[in-house]
Amino acid sequence: MRELFVTELVKEILGPRNGSNEIMECSPLSEYITGVLAPVEGEVGEPEGDIIDSGMPDVAEDEIAEQDIHVPPFLSPVLDPQKRPSSFGISFMVESDGEPKADICLTWARYRQYMHRNNIQWQREPRAVIFTINLNKDGVLWFDSKGQQADQSTAEISFHIVARNMDQNRWLVNLYFVNRIKISTEEYARAEHHVFQPQIRVVLHDGTKIVPAEIISPDDSESQELAFLYRNRPVMARGFLCSAVWRDIDPQRQWMESLDFEKCRNEPPFNWPDGQLLPPSDRERFAVPDVRSEFVPIYSIPFPEMNWPSQHGRPPELNANELADTFDPRSLHNALSPFINGYRKWIRQLQQALQSFKHHKQVAQRLISRCQTVLNRMRKGLTLLQNDADVRLSFCFANKAMSLQAQWTRGQPLIWRPFQLGYILTVLESIANPMSSDRDVCDLLWVPTGTGKTEAYLFLIIFTLALRRRRALQQGKSGTGVAVITRYTLRLLTIQQFRRLLAAITACEYLRVDGLGTGKPVGWRPPDSNIQGNFIWGSEPFKAGLWVGGGVTPNRLRDTWGGNRRIPGALSILKGQHGDGEPAQITHCPACRTILAIPATGISGRHTLHFIIHSQAKIQNIQRALNSLKNQSFDGIRITSISITQHKAKGYFTLSIGIFANYPIGARDIDRLWRQHILLNLPQGTRLASARPSRPGYFIRWYQGQRGRRQEYDFEIFCPNPECPLHRPWCAGAPLGGIYGGRDYSNSPVRKARKIPKLNDGNYLVDVQDPFCDGNRYLSDRIPIPAYTVDEQVYHRLPSVVVATVDKFARPPFEARASALFGNVDHYHRIWGYYRKGAPPLSANSQGEHPYPLKHQNTKNYINIILPDPPDLILQDELHLIDGPLGSLVGFYETAIEYLCNKNDKKIKYIASTATVRNAEDQVQAVFTKQLAVFPPPGLTIDDRFFIREKETHPLDDGHPGRLYLGVCAPGRGPLTPLVRIYARLLQTAEDIRRGHPSINIDPYWTLTGYFNAIRELGGARALYRQDIMERLIQIGGKRRRRISDDKIVELSSRVDSTDLPAILNWLSSNFPRAPDALFTTSMFGTGVDIPRISLMVVNGQPKTTSSYIQSTGRVGRQKGALVVVLFKASRPRDLSHYESFCGYHRQLHRYVEPITVYPFSPGVLEMATGPLAVFI
Repeated sequence: MRELFVTELVKEILGPRNGSNEIMECSPLSEYITGVLAPVEGEVGEPEGDIIDSGMPDVAEDEIAEQDIHVPPFLSPVLDPQKRPSSFGISFMVESDGEPKADICLTWARYRQYMHRNNIQWQREPRAVIFTINLNKDGVLWFDSKGQQADQSTAEISFHIVARNMDQNRWLVNLYFVNRIKISTEEYARAEHHVFQPQIRVVLHDGTKIVPAEIISPDDSESQELAFLYRNRPVMARGFLCSAVWRDIDPQRQWMESLDFEKCRNEPPFNWPDGQLLPPSDRERFAVPDVRSEFVPIYSIPFPEMNWPSQHGRPPELNANELADTFDPRSLHNALSPFINGYRKWIRQLQQALQSFKHHKQVAQRLISRCQTVLNRMRKGLTLLQNDADVRLSFCFANKAMSLQAQWTRGQPLIWRPFQLGYILTVLESIANPMSSDRDVCDLLWVPTGTGKTEAYLFLIIFTLALRRRRALQQGKSGTGVAVITRYTLRLLTIQQFRRLLAAITACEYLRVDGLGTGKPVGWRPPDSNIQGNFIWGSEPFKAGLWVGGGVTPNRLRDTWGGNRRIPGALSILKGQHGDGEPAQITHCPACRTILAIPATGISGRHTLHFIIHSQAKIQNIQRALNSLKNQSFDGIRITSISITQHKAKGYFTLSIGIFANYPIGARDIDRLWRQHILLNLPQGTRLASARPSRPGYFIRWYQGQRGRRQEYDFEIFCPNPECPLHRPWCAGAPLGGIYGGRDYSNSPVRKARKIPKLNDGNYLVDVQDPFCDGNRYLSDRIPIPAYTVDEQVYHRLPSVVVATVDKFARPPFEARASALFGNVDHYHRIWGYYRKGAPPLSANSQGEHPYPLKHQNTKNYINIILPDPPDLILQDELHLIDGPLGSLVGFYETAIEYLCNKNDKKIKYIASTATVRNAEDQVQAVFTKQLAVFPPPGLTIDDRFFIREKETHPLDDGHPGRLYLGVCAPGRGPLTPLVRIYARLLQTAEDIRRGHPSINIDPYWTLTGYFNAIRELGGARALYRQDIMERLIQIGGKRRRRISDDKIVELSSRVDSTDLPAILNWLSSNFPRAPDALFTTSMFGTGVDIPRISLMVVNGQPKTTSSYIQSTGRVGRQKGALVVVLFKASRPRDLSHYESFCGYHRQLHRYVEPITVYPFSPGVLEMATGPLAVFI
C-alpha cells in the first residue's frame, strides 16, 4: 500500500491532483509547494506567513534580466528562502564519436483564474514542445504559450544549453528551463504568472550515450576500492534546483507486478500526466527517457538478500535447535561444511572474473585476498569444533540458548541467517584459543540495521560464557567473574540491548539447571553427548549487569546521606519512595511477557497482574473474600477475573487478577487499587511479598540482624506468573553460600553449626527466598531473572556479562570497587558478595577492611577467594559512534582496560558491529590498537558479499522489507509550511486507508516518525502538530479527517527522563489501534532502537552525517516496505546539494559515509585524562 502514500503526497505538494486539465478551487500558488517557477522578473504577490529560519544569512538571489545566454546567472547556490526560484535544470555527460544530438521534450503548465458561480477557480492549461538540439554547442531557445519558438518579447519560457567539451568525444551538458513570463512593473506576480510542474526530458540519438561524470582518481586505497566496488552503480545526472533521474532508475519504467492500489500506476510520480498532450509515438518515446528532471525524486533501497545462495551448493544447517543437538564431530562437520565449500566456490569465481580486468587488478586482488582470509578462518573454526569437545559442547549450548530465547520472544525457533553463522565460524577460533594470532584482530560485523547482527554477537557472548565455565570446572573452579563487557554510547541503546541480552542470559540460566528435581543429570547437554555429571555449567548463576549510572538506575542499594538530606537507594525506590533513577528497568518477564513492574507511562487495555501474598488463611477463604471484586470498577480500572494458586511454600499464594483500563494507568493507580480495595478484602494479616503492588516481580532480600531487626540488603526479580516457563526448580551456589531471612540465625546472620551443602565447583548452596521454597531452603520453585541494574550489584555480584555505556569507564579511577569488573576481588561475603579487602560494599556501612557483620562466635561471614579471571571478550556495538572527542577519550582509557584484561600473556578479544563503515581500519588501530577484519568482506562489486547481496528494484515493489526514499525541497515556502503539508497528507492517507479498506493492515504506517537534527526543531514541530497540522487535516479530510491529539504522540530525545524509556519503547511496539499517532525523535532514534512495526518516517533536514542518516532511516522498514520522506531546506547549501543529487547519492549511499577521526593521545586528551588513567591502571 506504500504506493498510495507516495502518489497522494506527490499530488499534494507538486500536482496535478486531478489530471492534466484539473480545475482547482484554491490558488495553486498556495497549494503546491514544489515545482513552481516564479517569473524571472517581478515580486511574488502571495507571500507566505512562515517565519523564515534558514540556518544561515538570508542572501537574496541576484535579479538580472539580460545576460549572456551562455552563462546561467539565474541559478544561485544560495537561495533566498522567501522567494521561489525562476529556473531549474539538469546536468549530465554524453559520449559520442560523431556530433552528439538529443531530442528534448519540455512540458509545463499555467493556471488561469476565472469566476464560476461567484467562486474563483483556477483552470490548468498544460503545454508541451519537442525539438532537437546539438549537445556540443551552447544555445538558447524561446517558446511561447503554444509551444512555438518566439522572440524574447512574447516568450513564456526560455531553454538554455551550456556544453563543455571534456575530451575528444565527451561533453558535460547543462540544460536550463527559465520562466520568462512578463509582468508590469506595477503588479505582483500572481498564480497565473507562475509555471507549474515543469519537466525536461531528454532522449539521445543513436551513437550518443550518457556516461558517468568523471571523478578524480582517488589517492588512498579505501577510496580506490570504493570507486571500484561501485562501478556498476554509476551516477548519471544531477539537477539544479530540482533532482534528476535516468532510464535505469526511472520510477516511470514498467512494473508488471500487482499493487494494492492499481490506480497509482497512472498517477504521479509513477506516470507522466502531461504525456497525454503528445502523439502516441512521441509519448512512448519520452515516457522513459535517457534522463529527465524530477521535483519529487524517489529511490528504493530494498532489504538485502541474505538467504543461502543456491548456486554455491548444498545449504548448511541453519536451525539452531538442530545444531544444538548435533554433538557428533562428523555430523557437525556435515552440517557446517557447506560454508567452507560454498565460500571457496565463490572465491574461485571471483578469481576467474579477475582475469577479464584490464585495469584495477591490484585493487581486485586485495579484495579477493580478504575473502580468502575469511575462508581460512572459517576452516580453523570448523576444525576446532571437531577436535575440541568443550568448544563443541559450548557451541551446542549457545545454539540451544539462542533458540530458547527466540521461542520466548518470537514464538518460533531460531533459524540462523547464513551471515550470522559465517561470522560465528570466522571469530570462533580467536575466542576459544587465548593464544590465537587473531586476538590481535578486531572483527567488525558490517551489516545493515535490522538484519540480525545482535543475534550473532549474542551467540558469541553465550559461547564465551559457556566455554569459560567448562574450562574452569576442569580445574575445580566455578568460572566466576565478568567474562564479557558490551559497550554502547547512548543510554537508550544500552537499555534496549540489555533487555535483549537478558532474554538470552535467562535462557542460559534455564539450561544450567535443566533436569533439576527430575532425577536426570543437572545441566543441559546434547542428547548424543554422553557427558556425565551434575551442574556441567557450574553452580554460579549466569547473570547480566547494567552499568549506566545514576541517571538511569541508582548507584546504591541502601539509602545514603548527602547535602544534609537522605538520598533514597534502590530498595527504597522499589518500595515507592521518589529518588534518582529507576532500579525496575525490567518491566516484563523475558520468557512470558508478564508484567514485573508498571512502567512510568502506565498500561492500558487488558492485562493480568500476578501478586504473591502470604496469608494464614485457607485458599478457599481467600477466594471467597475476593469474589465480590470481580466485574467491579475502581477509578477506571475494571477487575475482569480473579484466580489463586497455592505455592509449595506454606502460607504463600499467587493472586492472578485480570484488569481492563480504557486509558493508561500508572504505578500509583495500581498501588491504590491494592491498598484501598484488594487488600481490604483479603483476610486479616495478609501481606504482599513483593516490594510493592506496582512492582509485582521485585522481591527484597534481607537478613535478621542483631536484636532481631530486619536488615534489607538486596533485591531479586522473579516472574510471579504460575504458568511462566521459568516456573521450574532452581538452585545456585556461591563461595560461602548466601543468607536470606531469619532462619536458624539465633539473633545473628550466621548459620548455626550445620554444614552447608558443598558443590563440585567449590561453591556452597545459596538460600532462596521464602515465597519460592520448594520444600528445601536451597531449592526454589522457579528460576529468578538474573538482572542486576544497580551499580553496587554490578560491583559485588559479578555479573557474567556487563552492559555499559562507554563513558562509564571513566568512573573506575574514582571508584575503587569498579575494579571488580576486571577480576580484582579477593574476598566473598555471604551477604554482600564479592569485594576487595579494604574496599567493602558501601551499603554494608563497614568501618574496616571487611563488611559488617563479620562473624558470629567463631564462624566468619567472609572467605578468601582466588582472583577471578578478567574479561575474555569486549564487544563494541555501533562502532561508528566512537568518533571525535568521545572516541579519543575512549581510545585513551582503552589503554587501561586492555592492560587490566590481559593476563599471563593472554590477550582479550575484541569484536565490534556497525551498519556504516569508513576509515574503520585507522579508527580501530587508534582506539583498540588492533588490526581490522570486516565481515562479510565485499567481492568484486558492492552488491555481492556472498552472505549479503543487494539489488536495485522498482519503487512500486513494496512486497519486501526495505525503504523507499522520497525527496522534497520547497524553495520560497519557509521551513514550516512544507512540514505541515507533508505530515497532514501522510496522516490523512493512513486514515483514508483505515476507513476505506479495513481488510488492509494499516499498522506499519499508522505511527508517523519525525526525525529532527536539533531539539529546537523538534519542539517547533510539536507546536505545529498541536495546531497547524490539525487545521490542515480539517481542510483536506473534513468529517473523515484523522483525529490526532497531543496525548497520542511520543517523544524520544535527550529531554525524556531515562526512567520513561522502557515504557516509551513498549508503547511504540504496540500495534494499531493502541499504537501512538506520531513519534518525534532526534539522533537517539538512530542508535539501536528496534521497533520493527514502524514503516513511515519524515526526516526534517539532511542529518549532519551520512552515517547518522543511514542509521536513523534504517530503523524503519524492517517488516514492511517503508516510506522515508526527506524534507530538504533549500536555504542550506548542503541540503540543496543532497536534493539535487538525490538518486545518485542514494544509489551509492554507503560510499558517502564520512571518515571517522580519533586522536586518543592528542594534547587535550592527555591534559584531561592522564592522571585518572594512571590511577585506573
